[in-house]
Amino acid sequence: MTLPPDADSERYGYETSHFVVDSLVDEVGLAAMADVLTAMERDVEAYRGDGEPQPTTAAADWRRLLDLASELGDAETAAELFRTWVAPAGDVGDFELRSTARQRYDALVTDGDGWAAPLAVRQAMERWEFDAAAFAMTAAEAALSARRQLDAAAAPTQIALPAQFEEQYETATSERDLNALAAEQRELADAIDSLSQATAAHAAAQPPLAALGLRGRQYGVQLEAAREAVAAGDAATAQAISGEVREGLAGAAESGRARAATLADTGITWWWVAGLAGLAAVALAIVADRLRSRRVVAQVDPAGDAAVDGHVELGVDRRIDLDEDALTGARLSGVDDGLDVADRDQGQ
Repeated sequence: MTLPPDADSERYGYETSHFVVDSLVDEVGLAAMADVLTAMERDVEAYRGDGEPQPTTAAADWRRLLDLASELGDAETAAELFRTWVAPAGDVGDFELRSTARQRYDALVTDGDGWAAPLAVRQAMERWEFDAAAFAMTAAEAALSARRQLDAAAAPTQIALPAQFEEQYETATSERDLNALAAEQRELADAIDSLSQATAAHAAAQPPLAALGLRGRQYGVQLEAAREAVAAGDAATAQAISGEVREGLAGAAESGRARAATLADTGITWWWVAGLAGLAAVALAIVADRLRSRRVVAQVDPAGDAAVDGHVELGVDRRIDLDEDALTGARLSGVDDGLDVADRDQGQ
């Protein structure tokens, strides 16, 4: 505002100050106004992070009073009130810049979803350095975008993400800090994507040929190590392990086929031959045993009965013997001519 040249400046100032403060109290209420004045007295920040309010480096002037009324009292008409009755004519143009910066700041806090605005942003807003605040908010928005990418990658895996990212974001004092945070989160998101692909490949590598190609490698243990690396925020280790698993699994089936063919050429065929030979030997032994239990043999007097004619008798296992005399009209080749009649020995 511009003081009228013929006005009593001091009286005008008091009356105007009373009018402005009274208007603020009407809008925000006595309790909120008390908080505003206490913050002014203690030189603490208007744009706050988590925890206790921190000291501010901003001057204790009408700008900080306006910011405190806006932040602590949610005053909506304060900016117009100060532009009309408080701000010098040369500073009126800053109100438009402030309005734009505050809209973007409010959106940043909302998008933070529980993460307070970075210190770099809050300090620039405190000092009414709106160009610096804009650059810092651009970096902060990129960090939040990387956070959303990371959350989306981690959700299906149910891996608890590192808690330090929130602290890194809120305490960042420069664009450089925020850019580094965004890069770190993107790298971890990429590592989780690689881990997810490796996990899917491991689950699919179950057919016999693939299992043969794995040669007993414990890829499940490696995947668990990659998950632990992600939870610790170690993207490089998680990426390296996942890549190794994916590479090993990629040719598992082909490796299994090649190994099966090699084994067949060098050893598996002989195992089959040996197995078949063994089975044949067992079968022959069984057949021979059964034949022995039923064989017919030529003995001399196998039953020990009284001599009939001194000829050869036929003994059959299982305690049965046949005298040649029992084989009526038969010829026992190589023994004698016609066999005796069976009735010459009634016991046989």
